[in-house]
Amino acid sequence: MARVIDQIDGASRPTLYAVAESLRENKSRLRKAGIGRVVVFGSVVRGEDTRDSDVDIMVTPLPSVTVSGLRLAGWRNLLTDIIGREADVVADECLRDAVRASVEAEGVEIFHA
Repeated sequence: MARVIDQIDGASRPTLYAVAESLRENKSRLRKAGIGRVVVFGSVVRGEDTRDSDVDIMVTPLPSVTVSGLRLAGWRNLLTDIIGREADVVADECLRDAVRASVEAEGVEIFHA
């Protein structure tokens, strides 16, 4: 299970906190788009991101939402707009079990509907 953002030291990962703040401020917008859970993982979580790094995000759709390529592209655009950085978005249900487990182990949950 991904860690919760409140358990992370913000001083060592300012980008993660900025991303989390932007996402939380737009929670209703994300829910309206069909996103029920957001987990950030990758270089931003590890504190290894650079100015040019994208933000790796795993989303869980709301139960009534079907994931498609078009929907993923829309979520990517929405998340990129919200966080002000390029977002690399994957839906949890599209990942192999081992990859999902790795993301869950490393990732930080920003919100869960």
